[in-house]
Amino acid sequence: MGSGRGGSLELNNPAPSSQQATIHWTKPGTWRIHYQIPGSSYPYSPVDDGSLTITVTCPATPGNTRANPIDFGTLSQCSYNGQQGSTLSPCNDNYHQSGQPASYYRFTLSEPKHITLSTCYSSYDTFLYLTDNSDAVIASNDNLPNSGYPCSATSSFLSQDLPVGTYYAVITSQVGASSGSALLNLTTSPLPPTIAVANAGSTNYTRVLGTPEWQLC
Repeated sequence: MGSGRGGSLELNNPAPSSQQATIHWTKPGTWRIHYQIPGSSYPYSPVDDGSLTITVTCPATPGNTRANPIDFGTLSQCSYNGQQGSTLSPCNDNYHQSGQPASYYRFTLSEPKHITLSTCYSSYDTFLYLTDNSDAVIASNDNLPNSGYPCSATSSFLSQDLPVGTYYAVITSQVGASSGSALLNLTTSPLPPTIAVANAGSTNYTRVLGTPEWQLC
């Protein structure tokens, strides 16, 4: 077997009767594989029988499957503002809601938060899904809801109050693009406090839930 420029060749079984090879391509392009069946005596002479089976697999890249997402981690701080990029390619798993290749992200909330997600500055027309840990869709968006954002109108945006849990953001293409770069922008902020009200005659008392103190209004 032979190798091409930009790729490397590893013989898994060098025995002439059962030769296998793994080729690692390091850049895109058009490749040709030339092989010959060795003869029975040395030096080998080519013969025209035999067969060649080619199996192509994609490398495991963070973000190209739901099982291997780009992970923001556990967001336990009061507020968070961050972004992470991803690459869309035919190697990415298709998302079942769209049937298109997608980039997959994950984040975990250790307390209830208000979150925003956007795909501003992505290179293609995005469609954004927010799902829970069981892959149930919580919300989705195609294009920004208004023009008050400093990025393309074909970017996507979501704003949601969420309880404690693990969540996934899925970016796919609205128009069937199979390649490009995406940027997921994620912010979190505290939810407004929940207020309990008690009435004693004509006096109202309030208490932020989770705290023991009642305060005079």
